[in-house]
Amino acid sequence: SLEVVVYAREYALAGDLLKQDEPLLVQGRVNVRDEEISVRAEKVRSLSEYRAGQARRLRIALDTPLPDEPMRRLVGALAKSPGPCQVELAVLTACGHRVILDCGLGVVPTDELLEELEMLLPTQALSFAYAQEGVTRDDGSAGRGGRPRPAPAPTQDAPPALGQGYRYVGEEDAVGMG
Repeated sequence: SLEVVVYAREYALAGDLLKQDEPLLVQGRVNVRDEEISVRAEKVRSLSEYRAGQARRLRIALDTPLPDEPMRRLVGALAKSPGPCQVELAVLTACGHRVILDCGLGVVPTDELLEELEMLLPTQALSFAYAQEGVTRDDGSAGRGGRPRPAPAPTQDAPPALGQGYRYVGEEDAVGMG
């Protein structure tokens, strides 16, 4: 475990968050004293608020092809929460590569949406990339995913699936990913 010290100024701003049973994102300074590590909190936010406001990409890694009906339910769930976070599907090929498809949808990644996606795709990986100060980060905050991925290749056209305008974004080696 890690001790997080929150002083009065930050506690006045984030006290309600600290009383909730919700994951938090804490930014601060690390202190090491006599082999004990603590963090002095400078900013405290709920992870769900941060995700909803800062996520730029939601990647859904599909290890097996989805039949038409589950794909329709997936698209329906995503369409209920429109927003700026772009959705990509990472589909595993028979050769062991992941083909990255930009499905042309954007969402606000709310807790409700994530719960619905986890019910629809219980064995698939969900990961987020954030844009912050010119750096993209991948948090792996939902599902099994989350390792940083290589930047996608330049966009090329691909045949549409299920009436959606999927675009081929790139591919990556899927060996050892999960």
